[in-house]
Amino acid sequence: MNDLIFNYLKDQKISADNLSEEIISNLVSLSKEFQLIGFIASTYRLSDRKEHAELNSIRKLFIAKKIMMVHDLRLICSTFKKKRINYCILKGPALDISNVYDASTRFFRDLDILVAKEDLELAFKTLNDLGYKYMNKFARNSCNFLGNHHHLPIMLNQNNTFVELHHRATLPRHYKECPITEKILKEKISCNEIFIPSPEALIGHTLYHGVIQHEYSIGPVILFDIKGIMRKYDLEHQEHNSYASLLKLELEFKKINELLVDIDNKDEIENFNERLNNIRQNIILEEKEGEKIHISDYKRILKKLANNYFHNKIESIELNYQTSRSSLMFPIWYLKELLKSIKNIRLI
Repeated sequence: MNDLIFNYLKDQKISADNLSEEIISNLVSLSKEFQLIGFIASTYRLSDRKEHAELNSIRKLFIAKKIMMVHDLRLICSTFKKKRINYCILKGPALDISNVYDASTRFFRDLDILVAKEDLELAFKTLNDLGYKYMNKFARNSCNFLGNHHHLPIMLNQNNTFVELHHRATLPRHYKECPITEKILKEKISCNEIFIPSPEALIGHTLYHGVIQHEYSIGPVILFDIKGIMRKYDLEHQEHNSYASLLKLELEFKKINELLVDIDNKDEIENFNERLNNIRQNIILEEKEGEKIHISDYKRILKKLANNYFHNKIESIELNYQTSRSSLMFPIWYLKELLKSIKNIRLI
């Protein structure tokens, strides 16, 4: 799907009338997996043809869901402001509030809200009062359970609006002390009466989220976001970003910058896919098939489980289910996640 990446970044509109069934099917999958329907509709001229019906339906559904989420976001932020909670909206919702994109282009799955650690308990109780609860009905209704994570477990309300309440902007396993949380909160700006990161912080956190935090593909959204932020705030020729420096991502920032400049200035880039790979594997659209292991190779199966599951999943299970490992419920969730992990091993 490099055509989608290249043509969107190039601001070129393509007719969708002659797309094959296979390509349309791929676009539908990308829309659902990576929330790309807005970018697809910005690149391909979708019509009322029956072949485009599913894409048009997905787009309408995403728009309706986003309207509800933005309404809920505004209510949260106005309540946080009244209670003097030091907060800042992150990622997709922040880009939407700052009008980096038009309203029907950039969609998001949840609301990411960074709060100062000293305000975390008050923010959590405030969300409770607004009707947000942990997804796991057996969870302790508490925020005293951070573990080795940068946010509380996902909360949701009756509208099925998902919220991640962050107490830091990066994961502890990547940076023992987050190098950018205090800076984001200190340099935040008010946009439409909602606090969002500064333009530099938007770029820096987008870079972290795209090339470090996600071990698997998040699609090309990192490229779209950085280009959109640069265009919105007239930063196309910026060669230095203080947040990228603090995150030790100067090289990745430089490579993305160079690629975006070349796309603007060239009609074709021969090594386009290779340059995407050189930034980071996880921005490619192709799904990774994963390592295949023969069903009788028990040693490799156990090693795979040990490397990918047993080593680092206990704290993850505690966080996701808000259940202490000393709880009677913990073994149930542990076995559930273990079975899920076993299913993900590709046996031949």
